[in-house]
Amino acid sequence: MAALTDEVIKNLIPEQKQNLEELYGLLMEEGRVDEKAIKLFNKGFRYEPHGDGLAISICEDWDDLAVQNMFKPPEEQHPIYREKIERREQIKETLKKSLNLGLGYLGLIQRQCKNYRVEV
Repeated sequence: MAALTDEVIKNLIPEQKQNLEELYGLLMEEGRVDEKAIKLFNKGFRYEPHGDGLAISICEDWDDLAVQNMFKPPEEQHPIYREKIERREQIKETLKKSLNLGLGYLGLIQRQCKNYRVEV
């Protein structure tokens, strides 16, 4: 497992460098989605249409948000949940591309593949 040192970066081909930059950007975007979610979680609950009236939805963490949205079609999902799902899919695809580009020896890629359940 190699570290992403200046020496390693210097020896990467342009496509590998671009891939790592794209991965970094996606990870930063996911972090911004998480920050938005924390604001939502801090509210603790919200009112939503439900059947004949309004219902209180408890939303204190990602598990609550997932339960409320996972079985809804994408157009009805909460925008923060939808954005998180889309970012994670983009990250997974970028990690797969990283592996195809021969970057699987990097510790960064190996750890992120484990985090995002991408088979190495």
